[in-house]
Amino acid sequence: MLYTIPSLRGNNLLNKVTQGWWLGNIVTAQSGYPFSPTLSYVSSLSGIGNPGEAFDRASYVTSDNLAAAGAIDPAATIFDKNTVIIGRPTQWFNRHMFTTPIPGYHGTVGRNVLRGPGITNWSLSLNKNTRLTPLGEAGNIQFRAEIFNVLNHPNFAQPATSIAGSATSLAANAGVISSTATTSRQIQFALKVIF
Repeated sequence: MLYTIPSLRGNNLLNKVTQGWWLGNIVTAQSGYPFSPTLSYVSSLSGIGNPGEAFDRASYVTSDNLAAAGAIDPAATIFDKNTVIIGRPTQWFNRHMFTTPIPGYHGTVGRNVLRGPGITNWSLSLNKNTRLTPLGEAGNIQFRAEIFNVLNHPNFAQPATSIAGSATSLAANAGVISSTATTSRQIQFALKVIF
């Protein structure tokens, strides 16, 4: 969105200082990308993972496999779609609701059943065009002050999706977010001559 700031009319110095200002805004708001809890190995013993994926997907912890899941993960709990997303960078999803499948079988988790963190960002620019007649009809000096991520909002990247490195060992970083998707607040100034 661009907005031209109203200015005073006239030829004195105060009018020249107030003329030519405009604002630019870019607002981004999007939901997170979908993902599936996976394994760092191929549990199906087929030699390849799920079609289009490098590894097999995990299995849900259910009342039927809770005892077997508890042998691998003492904190295993039955999958609940309403509480699986915790939403903290240290644990985006509850990894204890997923387990390793029986060797020789694919996992029961569907494709892209969870969502990662969304992105919200506001970038702003304040600009001033000052006419310079010695440079011709289009002669201008443009001052720009640009602020990216004005509110300094952290936008987190996708969490680690692998819940296990083998049929008997859990991944310690499952559900952990270790980076951001956008930068922190950045401010830059520029002076441009247009002729």
